[in-house]
Amino acid sequence: MNNNSITLLDYINYVHEENEYRKLFVNMDKAMKYLHGNNYYILSFQPQDIEILNEKNNEIKFNKISPIYEEEDITKSQNIYMSSFLQIGIYTKTLDRLTPDVLEENFDSLISFVPQEDVAYYRGIILRGSSVYLSDYANQKAERDLDNLQEQLGEDGSNEVGKSLTLSNGHNLLNESINDKIYNIKNKSNNESAFIGILLFPSVLLILGIIMMIINIITLVFS
Repeated sequence: MNNNSITLLDYINYVHEENEYRKLFVNMDKAMKYLHGNNYYILSFQPQDIEILNEKNNEIKFNKISPIYEEEDITKSQNIYMSSFLQIGIYTKTLDRLTPDVLEENFDSLISFVPQEDVAYYRGIILRGSSVYLSDYANQKAERDLDNLQEQLGEDGSNEVGKSLTLSNGHNLLNESINDKIYNIKNKSNNESAFIGILLFPSVLLILGIIMMIINIITLVFS
């Protein structure tokens, strides 16, 4: 573990406000989405395997990840489910005894402990098997709220609202940059691709040589 980090397990041992948890979970989701976008998935959602770096809730490091060698939507869906399971367990303080069956059977009573604005999201993930990122849901909800606010404010407030949206988009770019530094997997992917290319090049030349030889033989036989 990095000296400037704390595990999620240690983090949840302290009292935190609901909005603090929500910000953390949205940023955890952004890190997960980043990994999926770079063909990695998360092997463990155990709180001891997740780190919060530099005491910043937007610097999240999943310590157990693995490459996705083929398109595996089911793996990504499982990650999204387990992330939601973890979050509900933390909100309700039942993580140490929560199981998927217990969560599903007692969903309506447990969901009262999560932020009201996210109830529909968790219901979709846990009970309906949806595969939507929490950060996407939060962004879409913010945009809907923004549209409503624009309607209420009219033309006079539209410029200020537009500035807020621009700042939000800039923050998303910042998260992308942060995750690039934390995981450093884009360079690894490029290096792996280059290495594979070097290995395959001689094989491609050999195959082309064999094909040309066969063509020459056929030409001689039928000429």
